[in-house]
Formats: sequence, structure tokens, C-alpha cells
Amino acid sequence: MFINAPVAHQSGAIAMGRIGVSLGIGATAFAAAAGEAEAGAWIAPEGGQEIVAMTLGERDAFTVSETDVYLEQPLNRRLSFVAQPRFSYSEETAQEPFQADVSAGVKAQLYRGPWAAAAVQASAVWRNEPEELSCGEGGGEVRALAGISTPRSFYNVEAAFRLQSGGCARQRLEATAGYRPNDRWLALGNTFLEATATGDNSVKAQASLVRFGRGGGLQIGVRFRLDGDRREPALVLGWWSPLRG
Repeated sequence: MFINAPVAHQSGAIAMGRIGVSLGIGATAFAAAAGEAEAGAWIAPEGGQEIVAMTLGERDAFTVSETDVYLEQPLNRRLSFVAQPRFSYSEETAQEPFQADVSAGVKAQLYRGPWAAAAVQASAVWRNEPEELSCGEGGGEVRALAGISTPRSFYNVEAAFRLQSGGCARQRLEATAGYRPNDRWLALGNTFLEATATGDNSVKAQASLVRFGRGGGLQIGVRFRLDGDRREPALVLGWWSPLRG
């Protein structure tokens, strides 16, 4: 993603201003964690931002795979369109092994200074919930984002609240830290806390490295669960690139 402070506008990067998965890459600070990609407090650079992340792991001896896509297209200096399709497959849920979660909305930057940024985001959501949860498929999400960037590092925090028809609610808190020793490498650490109306709460951590080249950035990392007895280890692979390049 990007690092939109001094680091953020270095050539070739999508570095995470969330860093900035938008969540900023060598161009603006957009930080994201593949596998858990979410928007960041900075607006994506001209030309937009795309992050595709694939996660493969185990849960209770069942194979689980996820594909996350983060798309951001600037509309002006302080406004952007953001879309996030997410697809997952789990052998654990044999009757409905596939699940889709799609959100699309607008991010508005409230503040942007030399070292910090703050934004809000509102999105419409569609999610195919299992029938036993009695949750509707449609809903909405609001998100608050704040980030700090230094010449070689960035920190981003996001809090989100989602409400689906049927009264199902989800809360999510995400924290990301990144360090960029040079133009080609970015180290990321992420923590994700999620609480749901069904009590399916979780705390996960992710560590990854992104290697940037002319075409974009290749991300590889690991993700695991911190709460409870299950670690649920997973391999994360991602690709960061401009929407147009």
C-alpha cells in the first residue's frame, strides 16, 4: 500500500498509509495486510490501488482458504471509491463451503498533515450468512481510520461497525505497523480483533514482508490466532499494484 508521508511518495511503492491496503505502497502510505486487507487513512495515489491476498490454513483439521481483494480509486484529493470483495472456502461447513462478503463505498479524508492522517468510510455490504444465523444478506458499515507516518515507518488504527438486516452486528478493530528500510522492502505487523452478534469473537496477528519491483509488490507472511486454544496458522500471499499501470 502506500506510505503517504515522506516515505509514501517514493517511487514504485504502494506502501500503506493505512500504510496505505490502503491498509500505502511505495507511493503513498497505504498499509494493508494481505489476507486482511482494509482501507487506510490516506487516499490512494493517482491511478488507484489494488491488493489481492490469498490465505491458506487450517481450522480444527479442516482446510480453509480465503481470497481478499482491495480496490481504491481516488475521486479527488480527499475522496476515494473503495471496494472489497472477499471469498472464502471451508471444508468445515460442508453444506455451505463457500462464503462471499462484498463491500463498496466512499472514503473521505478529514485531515492530512505531514506526518498524520484521519478519515471516515461508509460502505454498503452484502454477505451470504448461513441460514441458521437468521441474518439478512444486506447491510452497511462505517469505519474510522487514523494513521501516523515517519520517513521509514507508519502506524495505522481502524475501528469499524457493521450492521446487517436481521439485526446482526459486527465490530472490528485493526492495528498495523510497518517499517521500510529501503525502497524495495516493507515489513508489516498486523493485529485484528473481531466481535460478532453470535459470539464468534477472535483476535489474530499477522507478520509479513513485501518485496517491491517494477510491476508491484509481492507479499508473503503468516497469520495465526492469539485467543483461545486454537492457533489456526495460515500462509498469506499477496500482490500489490496500481489499478492502472
